[in-house]
Amino acid sequence: MLDAATLRELENACEVAVDYAGAFRDACKAQAEQHQLEPAALSRYVKARVADKLDKLAREQDTTRQLRMQFESISDDLRFVSARVVDPAA
Repeated sequence: MLDAATLRELENACEVAVDYAGAFRDACKAQAEQHQLEPAALSRYVKARVADKLDKLAREQDTTRQLRMQFESISDDLRFVSARVVDPAA
């Protein structure tokens, strides 16, 4: 069974992690604003570098780009079809 001292130690570690996470978030936000970047993208990039997962991040970005292109073209097609249904002269 977990004792009270161990639980307090874990709580303290959690508090430190929350504090550092907040500081990291604030630092990313400040740097992103200064360099005209998206804060979430900067945060993900830094975390990927630290975890040595830049290749995984790049693959996810490529997949996201492919999906966006695929579904934007479908959306464009649907808008065209909808315009034709509403206004057959379109």
